[in-house]
Amino acid sequence: MQQFSSDENDRAQVEQKGENVPPEVFNHWKQVLTGIPLPPASFGDIARSAADNVEPEKWVELIAADPVLSGKILAVVNSAAMGLTKPMTDLQRSVIHLGSNITRIVVIGYYIEGLLGKWDYYPRQHFEFVRKWGAGASILANHFAKTANMDDPGTLATAALLSRLGSFILALEWPGPKTEYMQHSDELTRLDYELSTWRITSPSLGCMTTEHWGLPEPIPKLTKQHLKAIYHQLPASPGSAELTLLSAAVVIASSYISNTETSLDSVLYDEHNAQLLDNINSNKLLDKISTSWDRKQVKKELLALVD
Repeated sequence: MQQFSSDENDRAQVEQKGENVPPEVFNHWKQVLTGIPLPPASFGDIARSAADNVEPEKWVELIAADPVLSGKILAVVNSAAMGLTKPMTDLQRSVIHLGSNITRIVVIGYYIEGLLGKWDYYPRQHFEFVRKWGAGASILANHFAKTANMDDPGTLATAALLSRLGSFILALEWPGPKTEYMQHSDELTRLDYELSTWRITSPSLGCMTTEHWGLPEPIPKLTKQHLKAIYHQLPASPGSAELTLLSAAVVIASSYISNTETSLDSVLYDEHNAQLLDNINSNKLLDKISTSWDRKQVKKELLALVD
């Protein structure tokens, strides 16, 4: 069994162990991916349209064509967390109220569920866990990137949404992720569990899936590296800041879906996240993350999509 370690001297081995997938394992998972239907062209268009200025009319045209998807959008906008005083039934008003990022989260989650729905045995509990995880990470990444004045917050938010795509795919293979997959207290332990069970990690598998679906860079690269700031010392640079915010969003979202009362300090100052905190500090991002986390809008969006 390959083992990750939280020891500082061993963290440098994590990246190599996770990325050096044996050829026979790589080919096996490529074969598994061929059994997953390709998403409709609109899926790729949505993933590429990462900017926040997507016209509401474009969203409405896509959503209105599917009654089930329309119902999901209306359910989110009318959730208690959104705090409306009267029900909203108009799709365009709903999309405007939710904004592009939340709308994208609902739409892409719906597409992924449809693509995996042909597997009758797919564990619903696992799907909901991963869906909420990706949704929470996307919300946080979007706010973190905006507060840090990143050039392209939408791309980081989309990468965060798809960051756990590999975890979806793991459930297509026996033995699928068991309850303990959701109960791991830190990401290095979870990566260890993935390697020992499937000989591949979810970041590598997520990257393979985004490439299989034809999504453009930097989405595949960010999907593969979304945990890098947790186990690797990054230099102070714009690219490192982007990866650090992505890792922070994924880790904080994981804690939040397990406990909605979680505090930011309890996550960032956990010993398992020492390397992540170092990267946050070296890239001067702690105030940016704290400011975002303290906003009422962030908690409202998290409650609407994760609870």
